[in-house]
Amino acid sequence: MPDNNNRYDQIPRAPTERTGSSTTLPFALPGEEEEDADVFSSARSPEEEAEEEVLSSVGADDYAPWSSSPNTAALPAISSSTSSPSIASLKSENNTSRPWISVHTIGGGPPQRVEIRGSRFLIGRERADLALNDRFVSRWHAQIFIENGGLMLEDLGSHNGIYLRVADDFALEDRDEIIVGCQRLIFRTRHDESPDAPRGVPSLGAPMHNTPRLILALEDGHIGAIYPVGDRITIGRQNADVVPPQDDLLSKQHAAIHRRGDQYFLHDMGSQNGTFIRVRGAVEVIDGDCFMIGRTRLSISYP
Repeated sequence: MPDNNNRYDQIPRAPTERTGSSTTLPFALPGEEEEDADVFSSARSPEEEAEEEVLSSVGADDYAPWSSSPNTAALPAISSSTSSPSIASLKSENNTSRPWISVHTIGGGPPQRVEIRGSRFLIGRERADLALNDRFVSRWHAQIFIENGGLMLEDLGSHNGIYLRVADDFALEDRDEIIVGCQRLIFRTRHDESPDAPRGVPSLGAPMHNTPRLILALEDGHIGAIYPVGDRITIGRQNADVVPPQDDLLSKQHAAIHRRGDQYFLHDMGSQNGTFIRVRGAVEVIDGDCFMIGRTRLSISYP
């Protein structure tokens, strides 16, 4: 197993549920939801399709807008850590088949299954091994490779990052980025000497300087709201402390952040579509892991 002391390797993962020879889908997809379940789809009007979407994130110094990733980057050089044996050599204990990825696209129908091959499996746009039709995906967005017997997922310096699904308590740090439903939230514990939030930004309580807080990032890069985090704060569609408007991908009670001693933890509350944390560098992925690249959900499986 990799031994890189990466905090993201400590992300708790959900156990893989299997029925026969197939793996239960990790997300609610159109036509598969039960009554009153959350639907993993997003209908958009022609006007919305024509409008350029911008996602939000935290930059090094400020809250920078996310935009469609340009398709101009050169293929990153292979480092010594990625000069690894073929992924075909990585087998599950009782099977000789290669691992594979299921691609779940919002509103895109059944998931696509792609076998992971070679010593370096690239995820990105047109020329990648797994080409995603997603304008928030960089040309060379991520790679999968073997390191010390483990299957590794690594961000290749993409603009919009990689988010891994959290199944249980995960210790948060300053500037951690979270996705729930269609919302991007930033956890802050420190105060920047940056310009104040725009006038009229809703805020619960004050001052914010020494208070851990959640920042709701809007599509245009502005701050939508700032929520102080006390002993516990919940996020969801109904009866929660943070209730973003018109987000059908949120469960009624989706996720929570709670304090234990001096540490804050992110916890998924059994949501249908999951809670995701942005990961940096290379992280090991195991059977059943789910992650997000752009607006696309992916899951790792062994046959």
